[in-house]
Formats: sequence, structure tokens, C-alpha cells
Amino acid sequence: MPDDDAGDKLAKTIKDLETKLAAAEADRDKWKDLSRKHEKRSEENANAADELKALKESKQTDEEKLATKLADLEKRANEADHRALRAEIAQAKGLTAAQAKRLQGTNKEELEADADDLLESFPAAKEGTNGAGAGGENEGDKKQERGDPGRRPKEKLRSGSVTDDDDKDADFDPDKVAETIRRRSF
Repeated sequence: MPDDDAGDKLAKTIKDLETKLAAAEADRDKWKDLSRKHEKRSEENANAADELKALKESKQTDEEKLATKLADLEKRANEADHRALRAEIAQAKGLTAAQAKRLQGTNKEELEADADDLLESFPAAKEGTNGAGAGGENEGDKKQERGDPGRRPKEKLRSGSVTDDDDKDADFDPDKVAETIRRRSF
């Protein structure tokens, strides 16, 4: 009868597993239903919030709408006035456009003080002088005559097939060119 005991144990285990499976499926269905319920409620709340916002806007009086628009226009006008004041001070102090962008301050005195600080730190080139010094000579010409290393050298451009020897000789000898190429190490 040991087989009967093993069969009874197996049947009991299967029955326990089926019971647990049924309970797990019921629990899954319960949570799925709750999830759907909450999703629906969330959509309803979002729709209600949109309706409330539209209702508030529709109940806003014409005076309130005009007040909101006026505040926006005043803000834009103040920003334009500040930009104009900054440009005026930059021009009066002789700042470059890049320096003028960096001016900080809320009133004329603060902007002027900042412009003076900028000029101390980074002097601006005066417009109309084009770098001309005393005597009317262009500073760039002086640098070129001195061979100033701060100036970019002019390049002597030529094709890649022309060698220095070819520039000097008016006669072109292909044999000479071939011999020169053979002697070069790459």
C-alpha cells in the first residue's frame, strides 16, 4: 500500500497547488480591476482640471484680461528701455558690441560704472581710427614692416606638383623633375 500513500500525497499536493493558483488568479484580477478603476478616475480628474481652468478663464472679466495684457506690455517696454540705455552708454563710452552685451546694471549709474570697469580691463578700439596712430600711419603697416610675430604671414601658394627648383627655372624639364622625385625620401 505504499503506492496508495504516495498517490494520496500527490493528489493532496495537486489540490493545494490548484487552490493556491486560483487564489493568485483572483488576486491578479482584483488588482487589475483596481488599476483600471484608478486610471479612469485619473482621466476624469484631468478632464475636470481642464474644465476648471477654462471656466476660470471664461469668468475672468474684460478688465482683468486687459490688466494682464497691460502688465505684459509694460514688462516688454521696460526691457526695451533697458536695452536702449545699455546701447546709449556703450556708444558714449566707446565700447565694442561684444563689450556692450556684457554690461550689467539696473540703472544708468550702475551701467556706466560697469562700462568703466570693462574699459579698464579690456580697452576698446576707437571707431573711425582704424588703428591709425600719430602721423596717420596704419599700425598694421608698421607691424608688417617690423615683421611682427603677432601678425599672420602671407602665404605663397602654389600647386603641389611645383617644386622650388621649378619656380626658378623658366624651362620645364620632366627628366629633371623625375630625378628630383626619385631622390626624395618619403
